[in-house]
Amino acid sequence: MVEISVLLYVFDDDEFIGDSIESIMNQSFTDLEIICIDDESTDDSLALLEQYAKKDERIKVYSHKHCGLSTSINNVIKNINGNYVQILKAGTLLKENALQAMLEKIQDTDADFVIANIKNRDKNGKEYENDQYSISNVINQCGDKSFDFDEVQNLILELNPSVENKLYSAQFLQDNEITFKGNCEYSENIFFYESFIRANKVNCLNDFLYLHLDRYTTLKNRDTRKFLNIPPSSNKIMDLFKQYDKLENNKGIYNHLFNRNMKGYFTIKEIYKNEYFNTIRTDLVNLLNSDEIDEFLENIEDYNRKLFEQIIISDNSYEFNRLQKTYYEKIEYNKLLNRRRFLKPYIAKMNEE
Repeated sequence: MVEISVLLYVFDDDEFIGDSIESIMNQSFTDLEIICIDDESTDDSLALLEQYAKKDERIKVYSHKHCGLSTSINNVIKNINGNYVQILKAGTLLKENALQAMLEKIQDTDADFVIANIKNRDKNGKEYENDQYSISNVINQCGDKSFDFDEVQNLILELNPSVENKLYSAQFLQDNEITFKGNCEYSENIFFYESFIRANKVNCLNDFLYLHLDRYTTLKNRDTRKFLNIPPSSNKIMDLFKQYDKLENNKGIYNHLFNRNMKGYFTIKEIYKNEYFNTIRTDLVNLLNSDEIDEFLENIEDYNRKLFEQIIISDNSYEFNRLQKTYYEKIEYNKLLNRRRFLKPYIAKMNEE
C-alpha cells in the first residue's frame, strides 16, 4: 500500500506532459504511486510517459484504446493501492507541497475529500486567479470547520466541479460506489456532485496548491464539438439532485443548468450549432409537457425565460438566432428612444435660448 495514488489522464498532451509529471515526481511527500493513463494518444505522449517511467519506479503507464476520461479512470481506479486518490489531467501543475498539505488536511479532519484553491496559468507560465475556481465564499462561511452538502447548499453551485483540486478518500469512493458516470467530456461534474451529496465531511484549504493550464484560451482552432455533451450532462446532474432529494432546497439548479446549456450554445462553433440547438430544444419541449414546467419557469431569471420562449417557437438554430438578433435590436431601439425622451426637454431649452 501507498498513501496516495495519483492518476494522470493523458490524451494527445505531449506538449504539457513534462511539466505535469515532474511536478508530481518532485512533491515533498513521496509515498505515492503515479499512474499515467494514455488514452490512445496520436502524438508522442505515450513515448514520453514511458521515458519518465524509466526514471522513477513509482510511475506506472497504462495505454488502451481511446475511451475518454470516464472509462479510463474507472478502469484504473478500482486497482489502485493508495489510501487517497488524486485525479489530474495533463497540463495541471502541483505546488511542491500540494499533496503533503492535502494529506494533512484530509487526515486531520477525517474528511471524505478536501478541496484547495487553484490558479490558472497560460501557455507562457503566467499565473492568474479565476473566480470560477474560487472557494473563498465557502471558507468565509465555514472557516476551518468541515461541512456537508446541506450546510453549504446556498453555495454549492459556485464550486467548480473539476477533479483537479481535490483529494479523495479511496475508501469513501469505494464504499459509496462512486464512479465516473457515462463517458462524456463533463462526467467529472456528475462525479463531483454525487461525491458532495454522499459525503459526510468535506473540508477546504485556502492555499493555492494547483495550477490549471487554461490551454483553450490560446488555441484559436479548438474543437468545440465536445460541447455537444453539455446538455446531456446537465440532465444527469438534474437527475442526481432528484435522486437524492436535493432539489427542494436547491431551486437555483434550474437557472444554473439553463445558463450552462446556453453558454455552451453561444460558444460552440457554427458547424455544430444546429445539432446543439436541437438537443436543448427537445429537452425543453419535453419539459414543457411535464409536471415540472411551472417550477422551472418560477426558478429561472426573466432573461432565461425569454430565451426559453424563443427556443420553443424556433424550429432550428437559424430561426433562434434571428429572434435573438431582433430581440437585441429592439432593446437597442428602446434605449435610443429613452435617451431621446430624456434629452428632449434639454434640447427644447437650448432652442429657446
